[in-house]
Amino acid sequence: MSSAAPPAGERVDAYLATPNVTGVPAGLFHYNAREHSLELLGEGFTHAEAGALCAHREGTDQAA
Repeated sequence: MSSAAPPAGERVDAYLATPNVTGVPAGLFHYNAREHSLELLGEGFTHAEAGALCAHREGTDQAA
């Protein structure tokens, strides 16, 4: 049985890829929940990379 929520006490890391978001540089970020901030992991991120990471699902190469 699977669940969308982690078991109690487990931490979930969130990542954000921004190929085209106004006011945010293109890059790959980690969300730091403790500081409520984004940490830049790598500069530059393209729509082609987004499509590849999402197994080229329709629309992922167009998302902001």
